[in-house]
Amino acid sequence: MKKRLFYILGILVILSGLMGPIIYSDKLARRQRPLNPVPALSGSTENGSALRDDAGSGTERDLKKNTGSGAEKGSVKNANSPGTEKERVTGTSLPGILPAGQSPGGQPPENATGVHLWVTQDFGRSSMYAETVGFRPGDAALDILNNNLNIETAHGGTFVNSINGVASGYTGKSGGERRKKDWFYWVNGVMASVGADQFVPGTGDVIWWDYHDWSTTMFVPAVIGAYPEPFLHGYNRQNRGAVILYADGYEQQAQKIKRGLEKLHVEPVSAAPFSEEGITKRTGPAIVVGPWTDLKQSEILRGINERGVKNGLYVKFSDDGFDLLTSSGQTAGTCGKDCGAIVAVGTGSGKGDVLWLVTGVDRQGLENAVAVLSERPLEIKYCFGAAIDSGKVIPLPVQ
Repeated sequence: MKKRLFYILGILVILSGLMGPIIYSDKLARRQRPLNPVPALSGSTENGSALRDDAGSGTERDLKKNTGSGAEKGSVKNANSPGTEKERVTGTSLPGILPAGQSPGGQPPENATGVHLWVTQDFGRSSMYAETVGFRPGDAALDILNNNLNIETAHGGTFVNSINGVASGYTGKSGGERRKKDWFYWVNGVMASVGADQFVPGTGDVIWWDYHDWSTTMFVPAVIGAYPEPFLHGYNRQNRGAVILYADGYEQQAQKIKRGLEKLHVEPVSAAPFSEEGITKRTGPAIVVGPWTDLKQSEILRGINERGVKNGLYVKFSDDGFDLLTSSGQTAGTCGKDCGAIVAVGTGSGKGDVLWLVTGVDRQGLENAVAVLSERPLEIKYCFGAAIDSGKVIPLPVQ
């Protein structure tokens, strides 16, 4: 009996010696392989060039991991990524114009649909990554990021700590090396209210990650650089369309913006005279149009102007000119005669009823802002907000 027992134990020892390396290798492989691999889309990239059939492999995309976001004390859900850093890229196409079930090139992807994945730094000033990528229904924003970029997570895997080597300056740091710089993300121009592991996007959505300093402004609820979002798809597929509220005598400018939105397939779009009730009772995105000398009559808009950078508004409106602000709220310069501005504010993360202001120091300044939005919208791509001085777009906040 004892001999048989020793014999059985001997066999078990031999088997464990053989199986141990196999089990370990499998665990290691699973850790290193990307989550939820999806077929690459063929078609065009955000810059207008053709997407490779082997997109998702090769030197530029070899490293892939997944991440989410969150932070201490109400911090945010975001991710960051290094790589070949470029100057501000305007691209040659607008986001969001993507027929359901089709790639940008018009060919049905294999079991995948497309979203626009953007990764930038310093309030959109430098672009690290911008492509239309494949994803499967049910994939979260974190899965999509993981499938295309190299990421690291913290706080239990729900906080995107690093993208392509660009890491949080705050998490895991202490003392003098701690910096309030992290990754944040927006969906269709609206800051997400949940971690990237929980948000499930739809076809054509713009998922935009930006790495920036949050010393002064923790949350920027709305940004303009994903236009025609949020008007095209809305946040979480709700609150689509636009209501344009125009100051007395500026219906023509409102109609010009309306035609521009409709040309980009936004619906419904309506225009009506400005009223405070139009702002307070809106159920979706709204655009207020008029020179600041008229808009300042509104108590609501004066309040937005006074809160400034606390609302993610990096411009200070006045009758004589617009003060252009840095991310810390300091005035870096003033834009005077013929100056215009396009900015967005929101009531909180995940709130799709954002409010855009298209305004000017004077009538010509307003005309300049309307012309950019309706005729040259690519010029505000990646902008958090924008001033228009002598016809030239100045991204906000300024550096």
